[in-house]
Order: sequence, then structure tokens, then C-alpha cells
Amino acid sequence: MAKLHTLPEEKKRNTLPLKLAALGILLVAGGITTFVFGNKKPAVKKTTGNVLGTEINVNSLQKKIETVSKPYISDLENASQSLLNSASQTVASLAADSADQAKNYALTVTLEKLIDQVNKLPQPAQEEIKKQICK
Repeated sequence: MAKLHTLPEEKKRNTLPLKLAALGILLVAGGITTFVFGNKKPAVKKTTGNVLGTEINVNSLQKKIETVSKPYISDLENASQSLLNSASQTVASLAADSADQAKNYALTVTLEKLIDQVNKLPQPAQEEIKKQICK
């Protein structure tokens, strides 16, 4: 089997400062890059445009679109909220039903095992347990 070449402990210690320096240089370079390219302002939008030879004011067109679409957006928001509420109620109902079913199953299994154990007892002990339960 081939033996892997390992560095002596002294050389390992000597490479640690070099690794830390390289990491520091990378962090500084990343910070400078973020500072230089992250502060660019977006390009100024044109306020007028020419569509099929007709001059159009983009700002007024945007306002018209907003006023026309506002009721539809409001209706969509209301419908999505209603759907979310309905889904939440359904999930809560299913969770409660599942919890009840799990509780009933656990109770049934436990009682069946208890009855089996009581039935294994002698008849006088069974009668005594039945009297204690029926009180």
C-alpha cells in the first residue's frame, strides 16, 4: 500500500500564516469589489418614447396602467387572502381530526391489551376488578 506524504509538524505551522494572509487578501479584494461595483446608480429611465411614430410619455402611461390595474390587484389580494384563510382552516381541521383519531386508536389498543390481561386472571380476580371498575 502506498504511503501518503505528510508534512512534518514544523512545516505545517509555517504554512498557517501564509494561509491566513491569503484568506485576508481574498476578503479585502471581495470588500473592495463590492464597494466599487455595488454603489453604481441605475441608469436613468427615458420619460418619453416613440412607438410607431407616435410620441408617448412613459410616466403618464405608467400612471394610467396603475390606475386601471389597481382594482384587479386588490381583487387578487383579497382572493389570495381568502384562499389562504380557507387553507389554514382546512389544515387546522385536519390536524385536529388526526389528533382525535390518534388518541382514539391509542386508547383502543391500550384497553384491548388491558382486557386481555384481565381475562388471563383467575375468575375471582376478574370479578373483583369488574366491581372496582363499575363503581
